[in-house]
Amino acid sequence: PLLLVRGGPGLGKSRALAELGRRLPLQGAAVLSGQVPAEGDPHAVWRELAELARLRGATPEVVTRFEQALEIGDPRAAHEHLARALGEAGGKRPVLVLLDDAHLLSGPGQAALLHLARAAATGGVGLAVCASVAAGEEGAALGRALSVPLAPQSATADLNELEVEDAETLVASMAPDATPELVRRLARLGGGSPRLLHDLTLEWRLGGGTPRSVIEAVEARLERLGGATRRVLEAIALVGRPLGEDELAGFELHALEAALAEASALGILAAHPHGYRFRHGVTRRVLLDGLGEEERAELAGRALEALKGHEATRPGELARLALAARSPDAVSLALAAAPEDATPDELYAGALELLPAGVERARVQRELAEHQARTGQLGEARRGLELAGEDLREAE
Repeated sequence: PLLLVRGGPGLGKSRALAELGRRLPLQGAAVLSGQVPAEGDPHAVWRELAELARLRGATPEVVTRFEQALEIGDPRAAHEHLARALGEAGGKRPVLVLLDDAHLLSGPGQAALLHLARAAATGGVGLAVCASVAAGEEGAALGRALSVPLAPQSATADLNELEVEDAETLVASMAPDATPELVRRLARLGGGSPRLLHDLTLEWRLGGGTPRSVIEAVEARLERLGGATRRVLEAIALVGRPLGEDELAGFELHALEAALAEASALGILAAHPHGYRFRHGVTRRVLLDGLGEEERAELAGRALEALKGHEATRPGELARLALAARSPDAVSLALAAAPEDATPDELYAGALELLPAGVERARVQRELAEHQARTGQLGEARRGLELAGEDLREAE
């Protein structure tokens, strides 16, 4: 049998293969797993599988012939010996080969994979392969080749991003006690990735935040990016909404077009009617957590200058950027935007943080207290008036 798992980055292809590798030995199968490296020896994954087959009971002579065929440049013979070694690895048990990141295979590597797929047609070896559909021409070519049924029992599983409604349904089914607002928040963080949605919701049920495994996976992907691409991603993360190329151009960031292309090809950004946005909200979180105080202030200053005058820029957005940049007009922008803003408490709090104790700070504290009283936050309002009184006494 042959199973091809296709989909974009971060949708759970590797997780699906790992789950197969966990369950099938319990049903009596011998499982051999390999992962195609991003660079280096094009035959590395096949050498790895051949060695695993030898350790699992394949005839040593067959493995040796495989190596010899590779050395003399006879790929057809090498593929035949490899298929035979894998078939022998399970003894009397069925053998399943799991191959991750197959889209990274070069031409010779793809030829070996197709040979193994044909071997699966004889019933000697089962093959489960995952490949990204957004991995360039080689990945696309491999996908087309493997989409042709090569075994009597062939199947293709296409993993796609979930729509917003489906993502919320998945979260709600896993966490029936979650409030509608929390369901929407988790769905936004996980984007359309079933894997991220599963991990985030499970971690919430266990009482934690974002799973460390998810954060590490995101950090590892970000580390592979060029510096210019990461800087563009940090700009979008800081602003917190989709940004168009015309808006990003105002940041005066290096190699903007190439950076957007790289982030989109890797499945980190997605085109949106209003610009580029993160596919998964957790990526934005990781980027923001990685910014130092000075870096955040410098980037906020760039954003403030870049977004002034743009139709999509709201007064509250400019005020928040000014507060983050600690610009001279930050307090006045925050106070002007607060009455019409959806979350004015944030703007008042930001202004108070920048003001020294005195009459002006007391005035802002009173404005915040009046807003809190109007919205039913009576305890906070009383405390705010007390703080305003302390500021006035200190000013005297």
